[in-house]
Amino acid sequence: MTRRGWVALLAGALLVLAVFFGARAYRSWQALHRPATAAITDTTQIQPWMTVRYVARVYRVPRAELAAQLGVAPDGGATLLALAHERSVPVGQLVAEVRQDVRDLQARQPPADTGPPTQ
Repeated sequence: MTRRGWVALLAGALLVLAVFFGARAYRSWQALHRPATAAITDTTQIQPWMTVRYVARVYRVPRAELAAQLGVAPDGGATLLALAHERSVPVGQLVAEVRQDVRDLQARQPPADTGPPTQ
């Protein structure tokens, strides 16, 4: 393959990566900037790459309470995948636990009607 071919291949790969990560970042940004009146109750969207802090913010539940239920520090900086590896439990099991915890927390608190998501 010629040098021009390698450059074109590299440029194409970089373009694909930019589109992939750009779309992912845009979806995350959208989730964080929904109006507070939009109740997010579909916990099936919780994924292993998410942090406790991110889940609490997007699903509008108290971060400290979610962290306490999971037995982690309230800073919530670790991903669910990292927590599962740390605990030596299957990732699916931990994600299911987080989903249930979020549903329980949402059921205990009235939905927010104004303002930005909690941090």
